Amino acid sequence: MIYTASYFQKENHHGKLVPISRTVPKGFSTKDSLSFFIPSSNLLKDWKAKTITKDEYIARFREEIRIVLPEIKQWLKSLKPTENLTLLCWEKTTDKNYFCHRDLIIKFIERDRPDCLGGCDIPNKVLAKV
Repeated sequence: MIYTASYFQKENHHGKLVPISRTVPKGFSTKDSLSFFIPSSNLLKDWKAKTITKDEYIARFREEIRIVLPEIKQWLKSLKPTENLTLLCWEKTTDKNYFCHRDLIIKFIERDRPDCLGGCDIPNKVLAKV
């Protein structure tokens, strides 16, 4: 299964932890990163400066993803169906104005991998009940 989560919500971490952000929190250690899922520095700069709307962010990020789609599809084919991994970035789902690129990413992924969970950050305790 492919999950998504914030670095800071460890209850939502499953299996292998894979960053999809430009930086990682201090003390977080990983050898892997999926650079093709990381928003460009220009996109992040415009978003943080509030010079673009959410819809503009989404449109630009989708275009960035389309450019690397062959690389993404190759990565998806390389995954073992039984492997659990969590795509991580900074945004916490508990933040009032939650919006995160990982929700956009998972929508691309679920076209080829129906085993992902639609961008929902799912705590381990919820999975134990399923």
